This record gives sequence, structure tokens and C-alpha cells, in this order.
Amino acid sequence: MIQNNYFYTFLILLLFPFNVLNAASVNKLSLGNEAFEQKRFTEALAHYHNVESEQGSTAILAYNKGVTFYHLKKYQAAENSLYRAINLDANIGFALLQLGLTQIKLDKLDVAKKNFQKAIDLSSNSYAAYLSKKMLLNINTRSDM
Repeated sequence: MIQNNYFYTFLILLLFPFNVLNAASVNKLSLGNEAFEQKRFTEALAHYHNVESEQGSTAILAYNKGVTFYHLKKYQAAENSLYRAINLDANIGFALLQLGLTQIKLDKLDVAKKNFQKAIDLSSNSYAAYLSKKMLLNINTRSDM
């Protein structure tokens, strides 16, 4: 199922603007990504917090933290981080998708549907839009029963 897919983070991590980070922060970010890949989410989050405290928040870093909180089942913290990511850069379709997935866990289906639709509207041919369409279909099918 989509909620268990770690693909989102790694796709987004490839887009992270490393040129705005100093060498120590890049190293900590890499350690966080490695910890995330190995499902050591608490450790990954600590590395992401360190990078943020040293370099400030970016949309991608807020997104990574949101996904990590999601896997720690800290859904409210995940939602807050994902909103921060979207506020920093409204063009991250995967943040909208992950926000919708998080809002399903928080039983906020109406808001989740709106965020899936925003991801679709942002770029209808993107992979985030494709997955958002699947989630909308899934939610609508469940609510029709």
C-alpha cells in the first residue's frame, strides 16, 4: 500500500539543494537519509533536526521530517512539517500527497481529498498526481460503501 512506500523520500532527497548546505550539514543529511533507508527513523529525525538548526528550514528538509514523523506514527507532527514544506514551496506535489496520506491517519478525509486534488492540479502527469488519483479513488470507493 502507498503508506508503506519509502520511495517518496528518496525521490525528493535527490532534489535537495546541497549547494546551499555546508559540508558538515551535507554529511548530517546523508547520515539522516541512510538512517531513514535502514528504518532507523528516530535517528534520521535527529540528523534532520541538526541540519535544520544549523542551516534553517527548507521545503525539502521539512518534507523529509514530515515523512519521518509519519513512519514514527507521530501524525500531528508529520502534518505540521508537511504544511511547513508546502508553505516554503507550494510546488512540491509529493508533500501534498504525503500530507493527504497523513490526514487519512488523522481521520481528516475531506481535507485529505483536497490535498490529493491539489497534487493532481499541480502537475497532472506527475507520479505524485498519479498516486493522488489512486488515493482519491480509494477514498471515494470506501465512502460509497
